[in-house]
Amino acid sequence: MKIIRLALMLCITSVIAQSNYVPGTITTLNNQVLQGEINYQDWKKTPETISFKNGSNEITYKPKDLLSFQVEGDKYISKLVDLDVTQQQLNKMTDTEEVRFEKKHVFLNVLAQGKANLYEYFDYRTHFFAEKEGEFMELIYRKKLQKGNQDLMIFKKYLGQLNVMFNDCSSIKVSDNLDYRRIPLAKVFEKYNACAAGDDSEEVYTKELSREKGAFHVTAGFAFSNFNLESPLRILENFDGGGFMTPSFGLAYDTPISKNRNKWTLRAELLYSMFKGEFEPSELKTITEGKMFLEQNTLVVNALLRYKIKSKNENLFPFINFGPGFSYVLSNDNTIDYKRNNATTDDTQTINIGSVETYFSLNVGAGVIFNRFTAEARFMITDKVLGSVHNKNSITNIGLMVGYQLF
Repeated sequence: MKIIRLALMLCITSVIAQSNYVPGTITTLNNQVLQGEINYQDWKKTPETISFKNGSNEITYKPKDLLSFQVEGDKYISKLVDLDVTQQQLNKMTDTEEVRFEKKHVFLNVLAQGKANLYEYFDYRTHFFAEKEGEFMELIYRKKLQKGNQDLMIFKKYLGQLNVMFNDCSSIKVSDNLDYRRIPLAKVFEKYNACAAGDDSEEVYTKELSREKGAFHVTAGFAFSNFNLESPLRILENFDGGGFMTPSFGLAYDTPISKNRNKWTLRAELLYSMFKGEFEPSELKTITEGKMFLEQNTLVVNALLRYKIKSKNENLFPFINFGPGFSYVLSNDNTIDYKRNNATTDDTQTINIGSVETYFSLNVGAGVIFNRFTAEARFMITDKVLGSVHNKNSITNIGLMVGYQLF
């Protein structure tokens, strides 16, 4: 188990640290557009720097070094802004907190462009900025603790700011229910820019913000399993385990958890698994002859974090999985048939060695997605699966999982 935990930690660390250079462009301060590759990390927090490669030359740029850059459908501009840095984390807020702004040179993600522009910046919270006819401002949404009773007050100044900004287009009404979120704000800017542009719709840009939807899969697998047993019990000490096959099948659901793309997904699997093994004793100490029989039917729930690796083929994605599993034993028939060395009869005796009701596992896998099909090589190790409290036992699986996306 310690080895698998270490493997999981190494997988996570290597994935997080992985470079992901993809085609992109930068615009320098002298308005020169350069083509190359940008280390794109599907940022949630707005990057403070970017790494750009043009051939073998790799350069790190800060916001003050560029006018803009584009990568993977994202447009970023560089801007010196007055950033609202008033404390907004509830556990750190006080009722004497003062409104504070700080000048800062940042990259801003372009969400909408036209007569009015909408930008996004994220540090530990989301900030939206608006620009129209040379006027640039942060759209203010602020929480404040009321003095005396510590009640939380919400200031939605952005609603008034937008009403003033859009007052030259009578068909645009900013609702009091407009959320301070990227999709609702981008939609209202898109409507305003379409109204202001009239027939010249080419002047209007709105970032594609539709989220990737989850996907259902049918999945099945076949594993080469190895049962390991160490026990001081006189009957069990004759056995140390062995190999058998474990088929499984069921359903899976993938939920994208990346901000803009489904690079990271959370995969939930519900599998029916079964195994049947027969083992000879490794030594004949307390028994003349005997056999161990393991037969078990199990319902397995896996929660796996999946990371997709970008490839040049748009239909082919290598990936890795890692995460825990929880197994509920539906039925078992785990027994030993044996004859003792000092037995006075030739009759075979049978004991039931039982099973735990539930047990945990750790999973690590790697595979590929091609269109709707998935194939994955997976390694899994369980904790204790037998019911006796006087033994150490586990099952390790190395197998193949395949799947097909239904919708």
